[in-house]
Amino acid sequence: LTGSLPGVTASMADASVAGDVDTVIDDVRRLLGGLDVLVNNAGIAGPTGPIDGLEPVDWDRTVAVNLNSQFLFARRALPLLKDSAQPAIIAMSSVAGRLGYAFRTPYASTKWAIVGLVKSLAIELGPQGIRVNALCPGPVNTPLLQELFAKDPERAARRLVHVPMGRFAEPEELAAAVAFLASDDSSFITGATFPTSCVCLGSTCTWRDEHAFTAPDCIQATWLYPEGFLVSIANNLGNSAGSLVCGLL
Repeated sequence: LTGSLPGVTASMADASVAGDVDTVIDDVRRLLGGLDVLVNNAGIAGPTGPIDGLEPVDWDRTVAVNLNSQFLFARRALPLLKDSAQPAIIAMSSVAGRLGYAFRTPYASTKWAIVGLVKSLAIELGPQGIRVNALCPGPVNTPLLQELFAKDPERAARRLVHVPMGRFAEPEELAAAVAFLASDDSSFITGATFPTSCVCLGSTCTWRDEHAFTAPDCIQATWLYPEGFLVSIANNLGNSAGSLVCGLL
């Protein structure tokens, strides 16, 4: 990284370990002299499966990396951010942090928790001039996603059905959203969650039946409107079962 990007400094750490986070922040202070923007981007996919088949150790690891790391970095970066003229914290959540994600409960739970963390910190730190926002991306065209869908092209095609743009987001597009939230153009935006892809999420059924684990014909679509009105439709095309849920968020 440092070789390909002149002027970039790297510090290796396990983001879920408090002592490692302390070292990173100390390096920032020593090498950069201060901090204007903290982007909390550490995360793992976590286990996939029904809740009664998950191991506590896998749940704990997902929470440690996805959620605890954001707390640890925000906590230690705060003294540096208070000295900045334009301080901001940008947290990486997910579309899974606004919707349910069957059989990915640990991941979705951490992403929901990040949204709560962001909204709480925005209120807490706003009087000190520190803005806190979250990005909620859907699938991004990274090497990890490419490898996953190369093994299962049909799964990729099913995911794209629910993306109006007809493609996955590019990392540069997500970076542009981060740059916006770090800039003066968003100087009065805090406590917000920004979806950076389609908000219609197709995954699996919201109920358990004989199709729930494969569910090629099971669709869940949810639309979130600006007014806070939620419409969620779940329909198993393999039979007539379905549901419609509407309400205010």
